[in-house]
Amino acid sequence: MRADQLALNAMLSGIMEAKIGRWSDREKRYLPLANGDRISAEDKVAILNSKRHAFNGMSQTELAASLDGLARVSARGGAGARKATEFYKAVSQAALNVVITPVDRGGLATFITCTDGARRCAWYHSVTSQGANVARRGALNQHLHVVRDLLRLANGNKDFGYLTDYASYGLNQLFIGPDGEQVSNIPTFATFLGPKGPQGRGAFLTYGFDAKPNGLTTYFLSQAQKNCHYAIHDLDLLAAILKQPTMARTIAAAKALSTGSAVFKADQALRAIDDTGNSGSSEFVCNPSFNYGKSATGRFFAKHF
Repeated sequence: MRADQLALNAMLSGIMEAKIGRWSDREKRYLPLANGDRISAEDKVAILNSKRHAFNGMSQTELAASLDGLARVSARGGAGARKATEFYKAVSQAALNVVITPVDRGGLATFITCTDGARRCAWYHSVTSQGANVARRGALNQHLHVVRDLLRLANGNKDFGYLTDYASYGLNQLFIGPDGEQVSNIPTFATFLGPKGPQGRGAFLTYGFDAKPNGLTTYFLSQAQKNCHYAIHDLDLLAAILKQPTMARTIAAAKALSTGSAVFKADQALRAIDDTGNSGSSEFVCNPSFNYGKSATGRFFAKHF
């Protein structure tokens, strides 16, 4: 299948202004795609940052989903659209390959053994900053986006059914993964717990992490309102994941939904804001008109805590 560089760039422009490239095993780096290049489902095709590295797992899964949708539409054209359909399918898979391949092989995943010594855990790297070290930094919401999107792809296309396993690895890391300080430079959900909520109830979720040489730290964004927004968004994404039957019965889900868990603490901090009328803190400001407890996510977690 021949890749039309202009067509690919046009599709990507709806996601972000970026270059795309294909991983070269021989050169151990991404090379620009050009007209006439052939792409197979075994390739890795990535949206690249200013350093020409793959950097955003969330955008990779969005790209894969968009191309999978185009393949479905194209398939309605019958035999005359076969080449286009095969092309979209191949690039969709090639985009996913980046997400589930280790960082040192051009991918965006870090795989480790979970604390039970048997299951597999994974962190899916995804950063927004073009110049950030993707292996060192990440945001909780973007990892959760990747896990949710892997489940959506698995549910929507039987050819992607295997992605359910990769989604479970990402959920495992959050709740049965090794602590980043002890084993690796990747976090668990508990790693993101920050200052206590109003009246000492629960803890506010921080936004991202940075695995510095002297230890892993987490941080808030500079705009306090965004920190509350993303904490709620994190729980929205997590609820969507835990509602999936394939995830609901896992050990990781049981850990997440246990009273006293890190999720319980994040949930309780937001309920404390509701109950006290407190907007949060100088670093974590919630919209006073929003009532977390009455939201679909708040009601979901109330059934478990």
